[in-house]
Amino acid sequence: MSADEEVEFSPASQATLEQLEDGNWFSSVGQPVAGDEVRVLSSWEEAITQGGSASWIQRKLDALSTLRFELMQNDSAHIDRWEEILQAVEITAVDVAHWHCYPLIENEGVPEELLDLVVQDVRGMLFEAEFSEIITPGFHAGLGYWYLNGHFPCGVNETQTGTQVLVY
Repeated sequence: MSADEEVEFSPASQATLEQLEDGNWFSSVGQPVAGDEVRVLSSWEEAITQGGSASWIQRKLDALSTLRFELMQNDSAHIDRWEEILQAVEITAVDVAHWHCYPLIENEGVPEELLDLVVQDVRGMLFEAEFSEIITPGFHAGLGYWYLNGHFPCGVNETQTGTQVLVY
């Protein structure tokens, strides 16, 4: 494939992308969420600090590594597809994240670090969607749920009763 050729995403990725583009992101930040399994943070500063923590970033990287490993175990041709779409996923993730984050950064003074954190999440969502016929989407699809419901997923907290998702 030459650098001039456009990569076509799978129908699942296209559907995910459409949902992400049309979603009303960040419309419920700071608003209560029912259930003990979720903790709503109180500010963008706190959310970005949690979202940028080494443990949360590592968890997201581990989820992508696990997906890639499972694809390799399934059929090495899937890794060729991963490499084929890598640049398109990156460009698309930046575009989607910028579209949703820029108004907050520009108009509300939210730190620019939000953009990098969101790009990581969108990248993972697109990779999971692209290979969803082979491996069931999991971790990053779960992050997508929070974005599409107006929150920013930014970590986990281990409690005595289980794992609590941190959102803003």
